[in-house]
Amino acid sequence: MQKPANFDGPVKNRKCTDILCSVMLFAMWTGMTYVGISAVTKGDYRVIINPMDYDGNICGIDDKGRDMTNYPKLVYVNNLAGGVCVKECPHFESLIDVHTFISYGGVWQGDKATLPENYVEVADYTYSENVLFKTCTDDLCPTDPEESFRSDGIKLGTGFATYAVSTFDTFGGRCIADPKALKKIKEQVTTVGGSITEFDAFDKGQKYMNRLFSDLYISRYYLVMTFGIAMAVGLSYSLLLRIPLIVSTMVWGSIFLTIAMFFGVGIVSFMGGRKLEDEEPQKAKSEVFTAMKVIGGIFGVLGGILVLITLFLRKQIKLAITCVKESARAIGSMPLIILLPIVETLAFLGFFCVTLFYAVHLASTGTRETIEQSGVSVRVFKYDDSTAYSGLFLLFCFFWTSALMSALGSIMVSMSVSKWYFTRDKSLVCNSIVLKSVLTTLFYHIGTAAFGSLLIAIIQIIRYLIAKLQKYAKKADSKVANALLCCCQCCFYCFEMFMKFINKNAYIQTAIFGTSFCKSAREGFFLILRNILRVGSIGYVSTLVVFVGKLFISIMSTGIGFMVLEQQVGSELNNIYFPLIFVFIISYFVADMFMDLFDMSTSTILQCFIADEEMFPAGERFIDGNTKQFLDDFEKSKKNIVDDS
Repeated sequence: MQKPANFDGPVKNRKCTDILCSVMLFAMWTGMTYVGISAVTKGDYRVIINPMDYDGNICGIDDKGRDMTNYPKLVYVNNLAGGVCVKECPHFESLIDVHTFISYGGVWQGDKATLPENYVEVADYTYSENVLFKTCTDDLCPTDPEESFRSDGIKLGTGFATYAVSTFDTFGGRCIADPKALKKIKEQVTTVGGSITEFDAFDKGQKYMNRLFSDLYISRYYLVMTFGIAMAVGLSYSLLLRIPLIVSTMVWGSIFLTIAMFFGVGIVSFMGGRKLEDEEPQKAKSEVFTAMKVIGGIFGVLGGILVLITLFLRKQIKLAITCVKESARAIGSMPLIILLPIVETLAFLGFFCVTLFYAVHLASTGTRETIEQSGVSVRVFKYDDSTAYSGLFLLFCFFWTSALMSALGSIMVSMSVSKWYFTRDKSLVCNSIVLKSVLTTLFYHIGTAAFGSLLIAIIQIIRYLIAKLQKYAKKADSKVANALLCCCQCCFYCFEMFMKFINKNAYIQTAIFGTSFCKSAREGFFLILRNILRVGSIGYVSTLVVFVGKLFISIMSTGIGFMVLEQQVGSELNNIYFPLIFVFIISYFVADMFMDLFDMSTSTILQCFIADEEMFPAGERFIDGNTKQFLDDFEKSKKNIVDDS
């Protein structure tokens, strides 16, 4: 094994494949920019994003001679997604007026109406052929709640009119009914003779979505705060991992908990099957309790296998714990390294927004047709071959660039950690190493990252094409073709996971030795073969640590979020669990950033260990302190085993 590049600086010669991939990458971005600018010039994103009324008009634009420019919002009139374009979403303190209706023909009021007729400005639909037989009259929309609820206008939420309710504005200008208003309607309608079942039919399609949107709208600022809360918890967790006792307790606790979970599921499933089998008379089919006993046996066997693996790899697990501790030390010495996954995520989100902006404009350039489904108009787009190929090209650009960002982030983290490891006096290590690693990666290793990410992008685009073929096979009701395509999809998924594993180790080799992708992938592969037990135990332990870390950060952040929401806006929410689900998702996303950094650092430390012991004699190695003592004991035990054999 050659000397690490960290001693004398990175290798400065670039391979032809890396240079070629760099050229292809910039050519792809140029082509993507051309396609995007062309789409923006020809298309109009509002055709895709803005809501469509019941008559097929796009709210907020002058479409096909029907000018809806001054009416950018949509109020839903029924549960079938039929609505009318309005100037502003109606919002009023009384929440409802069951004597005022908004219909396909505009506002209709009875004598007892409490709202002014212009409580909402509706577009002019007098020109529409569809509105001729769908306009409120005294017979079709009676103003008495007991009659109107079942009338042809309301028709339990499937007609062409609805009660005037207060709404709030959501994405794309869609006016969603306030759940509190729907609750007041329920009180009035059921009081005058309507049944709960009938109201549930009226409320169908709005019952949960309206409450969800309402709760998210009320707690929107606190959801943004979740990022900061999760970041603080993640940083605190990273500091905890620097304490040796906590790391050891967490790793062994995770292992024992996993084993206990397998045995627990096995015992519960097996005993449940026995209980069903012994019932007199038997209520369950024999296949059910037989399957439960078989599943219980399988989990029991898997638990036993985990016990044997733990006993057989106990020294390897101790080495893995050592790598985890060293990884925590490295991150603690270079706090700036924590910003790398954050910057990577922000860059990804920025590129995603650009790609989405181009894609929406490109989609709007298709030929739009309006078809009627369930009594309302629905948009359908048809595209020529040129537009379809442009969309496929944009998707490939997204796959390649997102994989490239992940690859660059991996190399930067690995290079920072490897430089920390191959420094004699680690007290001298500071954030400057992170900055140097970033510059070195961007200047010398973009081609390496581009080559590895290109392989991933090719596999992903193939999987996308197979998914498209699966849809066609499903439409054609071809079970044979669908089965074959499912097998292909499964094989390519496994191949993608394998390539990501190879790429990860190749990037670590590149970070340590400065070699090109192909050589790094080869060296990384043979390194894994030479140290299969170490790599396996590290993968086992680091997976547990990463999983526990993600759960810890997510659960702690969600708990803090619960206390904040309950105290600040708890009384205003319909259901606090809707926002908490989003708090958990956001927290898990942030936790994934932190723990991926930790996982990459641990894998890098392992390869540095191996490089250190293969290149240098025991007295000249770079490892220090308790870790050095552990490795010396580890080597002695290996040697004794070999001598005894």
